[in-house]
This record gives sequence, structure tokens and C-alpha cells, in this order.
Amino acid sequence: MFIEIEEMRTVVFPYQMCQVTDNNEKDITIAITKAIEEVKGYLGRYDTEKVFTSILEERTPSSLVLPKLLPFGILCKSQM
Repeated sequence: MFIEIEEMRTVVFPYQMCQVTDNNEKDITIAITKAIEEVKGYLGRYDTEKVFTSILEERTPSSLVLPKLLPFGILCKSQM
């Protein structure tokens, strides 16, 4: 996966993620997948398959910002 669950700790405190998901990793994985699909929509003319199938060493920090923030927003929205 382009973003691993553990990497979410760089944008969200673990206790916040636990509160929102009840510590359910399946929900986090679903939110990450939804976030990547949303970001792909913004990047329509680019080779998004190449971007989102890149391995850890090939990713750039800037390519991770939005895909890391969106899953938490999706999870929070689902709790409302």
C-alpha cells in the first residue's frame, strides 16, 4: 500500500486515531484507500498508477501530505 497505517502517526496522534476508529485497522485501511482514490481524481492527467504503486524509497515527502491527511478526515466524517 502507498501509505502504511504506521505512517499515519506523522499527521495524527495515535490516541486520536484510536478514538476515531476504535482501534480497527480495517477502517484505517479503507480510509487510506478512499483518500488515494480522491487524490487520483485531483491528479487526473498524471500517471497516478505509477505514483501510488511506488515503493517506499521512490516516494517523495510532498507526495504523502494530502494522502495522509485525507484518511483521518474521512474517518472523522464517518463518525458524525
